[in-house]
Amino acid sequence: MEQYIKIIITLAILLILVLLYIIKNLRVKIASLEETLEEESKNRQLLDNIPIPIFVKNKELKLSYINKTFSIEFGINEKKAIEQITRYVQKSKEEVSFSYDNNIQKQTLVLQSNTIDTNGKPLGKVGAIFDVDNFKKDINSLIEWRKRYDLAVESCGYGMWDWDILNDTIYFSSKWKEIMGYKNSEEINSLNSWLNIVDARDMARVNEALKRHLEGKSKTFIVEHRLKLSKSLKWINIRGHVLFDHNNNAIRMTGLIIDITDKKEVESKLSKSQKLFTTFMDNLPAIAFIKDDKQRYIYINNFYERYIGFKEWKDKTAKEIFDEQTAANIMENDRRAFYEGVKQHEEVILNAEGTPKYFEAYKFPINNGKDKSLLCGFSIDITKQKIYKEKVRLFAEIFNNTSEGILVTDAAQKIIITNKAFEKSTGYSSYEAIGKHPSFLKSDEQDIEIYSEINKSLEKTGYFSGEIINVSKSGSLLPALLSMNDIKNEQGEITNFFIIFQNIKDIKENENKLRKLANYDSLTKLPNRFLFEDRLRQSIANTKRRHKKMALVFVDLDDFKKVNDTLGHDAGDLVLTTVAEKLLFSVRENDTVARLGGDEFVIILEDIDDVQNLQKICKKVLRNLNTPFQLAGKEYQVNASLGASICPDHTGEYQELLKFADVSMYEAKNSGKNSVAIYEPH
Repeated sequence: MEQYIKIIITLAILLILVLLYIIKNLRVKIASLEETLEEESKNRQLLDNIPIPIFVKNKELKLSYINKTFSIEFGINEKKAIEQITRYVQKSKEEVSFSYDNNIQKQTLVLQSNTIDTNGKPLGKVGAIFDVDNFKKDINSLIEWRKRYDLAVESCGYGMWDWDILNDTIYFSSKWKEIMGYKNSEEINSLNSWLNIVDARDMARVNEALKRHLEGKSKTFIVEHRLKLSKSLKWINIRGHVLFDHNNNAIRMTGLIIDITDKKEVESKLSKSQKLFTTFMDNLPAIAFIKDDKQRYIYINNFYERYIGFKEWKDKTAKEIFDEQTAANIMENDRRAFYEGVKQHEEVILNAEGTPKYFEAYKFPINNGKDKSLLCGFSIDITKQKIYKEKVRLFAEIFNNTSEGILVTDAAQKIIITNKAFEKSTGYSSYEAIGKHPSFLKSDEQDIEIYSEINKSLEKTGYFSGEIINVSKSGSLLPALLSMNDIKNEQGEITNFFIIFQNIKDIKENENKLRKLANYDSLTKLPNRFLFEDRLRQSIANTKRRHKKMALVFVDLDDFKKVNDTLGHDAGDLVLTTVAEKLLFSVRENDTVARLGGDEFVIILEDIDDVQNLQKICKKVLRNLNTPFQLAGKEYQVNASLGASICPDHTGEYQELLKFADVSMYEAKNSGKNSVAIYEPH
């Protein structure tokens, strides 16, 4: 009798393990496939066809499912049996007396086991009730059910294996053989039948996972590996669960395999697509980011990382990265994008050097498939456009306070109306101008072809705008911005031309002044930081296009503060202007010398040959700077620390070129000052 019970226990445990796989498969299908209901129905039908009472407990250990056999066997005593199992049956193996249908009392063996999901979290318990009196009938039923299970499992694409560890024999289903490349007729019953065909690249990982599971260090054995005997690359997923005896020795292990080659190919394609997308995003000349629903950054592209100076950003909010004002603006725009659907925003963000830049930001929420929203966005640097708009606004203020001459002509461009501003600026009365072509105002300074260009533009677009030089009645030149539009009737025929002459003499002068103010240092007359940045970007681009080399040299005056402190700021200004002259004298006409601020200067050297050539130029600069000159009645020598980097030898990126030159300059200072250091990659 005891031997029979052991057989039943072994078969029952195997049954429970199989049930675990069915339930796991059912839960995975429910979570990820559209055919959820159909798969669930199949699995429930499978459980209902098992000729043994089966029950499932949820996390709270309350019965959540019983199969049909359970209901049939217990009949009128079904509720009583459910209550008995819920309240009293707690152990994994327990002998219990139940009242079956018609109050027939039977001695049974109840086996139950914990169930877990794919993440190892507990789901509840699954159990079976065995009639010990009818064990032979149950064994035969189990054998028949085993065949049905094999058929059901194989119909889902799974192969089954059952390893008797004590006797070192394994049962492999026909589907297992098919997946692994064996013929169904081949007699294989050892563990090596599997291990011998594991690809060498995966062998160590497979052995380690199997060893850990047999030692009880993992709840479930799961591993994916390649087959080395397949004609083409084949991936399989193998999983199983081990059974231990009372001495904690592994005695049996059973599980399933499935061909996942198609899945791996999809993953590979997806991985390539993701890498391609990441490469694309990282090369965008714009900020790109993704945030979670708590406004924490979970992705930013390389441009963004470089822009903020490679600060730590992962899982941080804007408040943890930026200054208070910038962060508040960004987070408010995030909120509006999330909850109000406002996609377009304007933001001011400080770069790594602390310089504010204007960005036009586009933000939009997306659902990540887990009932949580992510915020995606990208921002384009519109600083130059903002500066340009500001200039336009400034010019518009000038225009709005300047009287403009206005003409209206007929279709043949003969003047029919003028305004007083026209008469005042040109000196011609309306009477003198009417009936004439506007070209009667042309000067000898004006190219005659401008009038043919005007006519071509009017014929093509109905509009012309451009600068023109007129002459007044007194003979003085009148530079003007000419805007000319055609006027059409309802039939689309041209009836008139509307012409505005904007006197731009003052604007031209102001333009030149503004250009100098915007781009040049007021003290040294050298290009300032704004113009320097533009020229550096152009130099890098030209260098790459022409396959040449250029160098960036940082020049920082040593101990300049002492001049201001001891001799005063006027003496300091004289030193700065003298340094500017010496730097210009040291380089070629096509090179750029700029002042970034304070005692910081920078040189862009075009078309250098090599490091030796750069070293030679830098030493020449240092020699010229060291040449004494008169300051406050005494000879004064300027000492400086020079740091240089080369494009493309050291880097082809704008920010890195600046960084490397700056690092080298500090190396020169740290090595004793008044010296040259050229960047050396570490």
